[in-house]
Parts: sequence; structure tokens; C-alpha cells
Amino acid sequence: MMLFLVTNGCGKGKSGTKPSAEIEAKLAAIRQVGEPVTPAELNQWYVEPPAAENAAPLYAQAFAALVSEDADSPSFVEKNQKALQLLHQAATRTQCRFPTDFKAGQKASMPHLARIKTCAKLLAQEATLNARKGKMDLAAQSVIDGLRLARSLEAEPSVISQLVRIAAEQIATAGLEQALNHKGFSEIELAKLKSAFEDAERGGTGMFARAFVGERCLTAHMFVAPSPEVAESLALIGQSFSPSFFDNYRKSSTNQADYAFCLDQFKNIIEAAKLPFPECLESASQWTARMSDAKSKGYVISGVMLPPLSKALERSAARLAEMRAGQVAIAVERSRLAHGVVLPIGLSSLVPQYLNAVPTDPFDGKPLRYKKKSPKAYVVYSIGPDRQDDNGTLAKANSPPGTKFDLVFMVDR
Repeated sequence: MMLFLVTNGCGKGKSGTKPSAEIEAKLAAIRQVGEPVTPAELNQWYVEPPAAENAAPLYAQAFAALVSEDADSPSFVEKNQKALQLLHQAATRTQCRFPTDFKAGQKASMPHLARIKTCAKLLAQEATLNARKGKMDLAAQSVIDGLRLARSLEAEPSVISQLVRIAAEQIATAGLEQALNHKGFSEIELAKLKSAFEDAERGGTGMFARAFVGERCLTAHMFVAPSPEVAESLALIGQSFSPSFFDNYRKSSTNQADYAFCLDQFKNIIEAAKLPFPECLESASQWTARMSDAKSKGYVISGVMLPPLSKALERSAARLAEMRAGQVAIAVERSRLAHGVVLPIGLSSLVPQYLNAVPTDPFDGKPLRYKKKSPKAYVVYSIGPDRQDDNGTLAKANSPPGTKFDLVFMVDR
């Protein structure tokens, strides 16, 4: 929706008032650090890798080969063997740039996002199926290639793209959890999984900041887009303004103040997104007040178009917590494999042989929690968005509203 709204302004027509000297200086400062400020510059900034290294064409073939997209179907994996073959082939390529044309305005298309989530589920189910059959080498590869599918979106400068990326990572992590509940992996397979999860975490670092750079280009373009098209775009999200309103708004000092405020807030957003967890969550907590400030001052574009920073970063924290829990589970399994299935007493005993350090919980900065449930069962968990330790309580689909729970990775085998 953000893409559509902003890039509607790419058509012909009368544009808005020329930006003030203050705004031009802010735009120049952004360019000075090598970041784009227009949709055309954004499109160029999102560099396309050499054809032989770009995984996107192979992923496109996999998406086209999908026969069934019902992940709940018992035959989901069986019917999509061709798509799976192409997904595994695409995962061997290390770079990806999907053919989204950010300068194309409302014609810009991102159909790959929905397909990525479907294929992430396909790979996770393949991992579970292979684990049930005892084919743990294939199960590990399915999890690894699920992470690589998610990583195909790492560089895509859009918030929705990064939300899909972390959703795909969560699906891959769930695939690992399901596989581990059927049978253990070998040391070689666990080492490969460890490397894949560490690479995915490193690769995702700073990608929401990059996404907000992209959203800034598109939102800033709203201030120079033709008035009729801006009014039409805002109407699609329930914001009713006439073209004449924007004709008058563009001539007002409020418009220039709105533009300056928007650029300043995007600077804050990008800086917040670059902070480590949980610091970035604390910075984002001030966002609601800033949005209220924009609306109280009559800033029409900022009041509507600035992205939901807190929600995006909170989702990112949740998925990172789950991935880190997966990494801890891999370390526990390596220890268990080496010590005759005996579970470690605590996570500190895994350092430094299986973990460089105990991963921290993105929500409070403390070490992830670990509990032995039985001689063979354990949980690794994060306290989650409510910032309360609920003793590793697992969320259930039928839980009543307000039920307290943690983000839990459970192995009972």
C-alpha cells in the first residue's frame, strides 16, 4: 500500500510547490551520505547482481511451478516436487534482486512476496516430512534453504518486504523445531544449521533501517506528486481529501513544515532501526507521541504516511528471538549428541564449545531462558513483546484473549 500511495505521483500533472531551502538542504544531506531521495534513485540504489549470481529468476520459476498453495493439504509437498527442486536450486545462489521497478509508480509489482511465504511453508513441511522418514540430511537442507529463501529479501528496501522476510525466517525456524521433535541431527548437519542461522541473523542486521530509507523516498515523493493523484491515493486508505485541498495545502506554510517534519522523523526512524535490541525498542516507544504531534499540527502527509515503527521493530525482535532460540537448540543438540543424550544443566555450560556466548533476548537484553522439562525435553524461550517472564508458557491457538505467554522453542524427543 505504501508503494502504491506514494508512487501514484509519478504520472503527469501539476506538481506541488517547490521545496524550501531548508528542505532542499535536508535532501542534499541525505544524498551526501549515499542514500536515495526519489523513487528513481531508490530503484538504482537497489543494485541488481550479475545474472549468473541472481537467484530471483530461479525463484520465479519455482513460484510459477507451484501446483497447490494450500499448506494445510496432506499432499502439499507431494504435489509441489518441481517447485521444491527449483527452490533448492535457487538457494545455491548467494545474491538476489527481484524485478520490482521502484520508479514505475503504481505499476510497480511485488507478487513474489506472497509466493515467498507459501514456499517457506513448503520447505518447512518438507523438512518435517523428511524428519519423519529419518532423512535428517534432507531435513536439514530444507531448513537451510528456507532460511536462504527468506534472505532473498534482505536487500529489498521496503518495510513489507522485510516483514515477509522475518515471517519466512520464523517459518524456517518452526521447521527446525518440528524436525528436532522427530529425530536428532548428526554433528555435521547441526554444524551446517548453526552456520545457516548465524548467517541469517547477520544478514538481517540493519535491513529495517534500509527499508525505512526506501519508504522515505516514496513518502517524500507525496509532497511533489500531482494533487488529484495524491487525493485519490489517500482515499484508498480511507482518508478523504479533495484535489483542491492539496492545491491549497501545497501553498501553505504547513505543507513545508510537514515536509521538514517528515524528513526529520524518517531520520529518527532510520537511526532507531540501526540500534541493537532492546535499545531500538525503547527508542521506538516514543513514536506514538511523535505521530500525535504531527496530527495535532495538521501535518496531513506525515500524519497518514509515516510507517508504524514500533510494530515493525517489535515483529523483528520477536522473529530474532525465535531464531536465536533455534540457535541455542542447535547448541543443546550438539552437546546432547556428544554426551550421550544428557541435557546440559544450563546454557552457560555450552560456552565456548557450542556457543560463542549465550544469545540475548531482544526484548530485555538478558540471556535467553532455558528450562529442562524432563530428562529428554527442554524449552528455550524469550519473554516476548509483553516483557514479562511467563515461565516458558507456550501460546495456544484456543487461548482466551489476554493470556500470558512467551516465545517458546520446545524439543521433546
